[in-house]
Amino acid sequence: MVDKFNIVVTAPRVEIPLKQNPAATTVVESPLLNNLPRTIALDEVMKMVPGVKVDHQADGERVHVSIRGEGILTERFT
Repeated sequence: MVDKFNIVVTAPRVEIPLKQNPAATTVVESPLLNNLPRTIALDEVMKMVPGVKVDHQADGERVHVSIRGEGILTERFT
């Protein structure tokens, strides 16, 4: 269970205990991760998080990540 551990959120650049964090935060717990195939990609794990959408574009050369409607388009650097 998450409450057994001390989870600190540092996204606002200030340490805040998870219970005091005003932002929407999702914790993917280790039992779930341990039951996934070892070869699963990070984008597949991210798709399990509510509000996260991952789309591959241009034959995998670009990835669009959207979190609660705010998106970013990334390009692979070679």
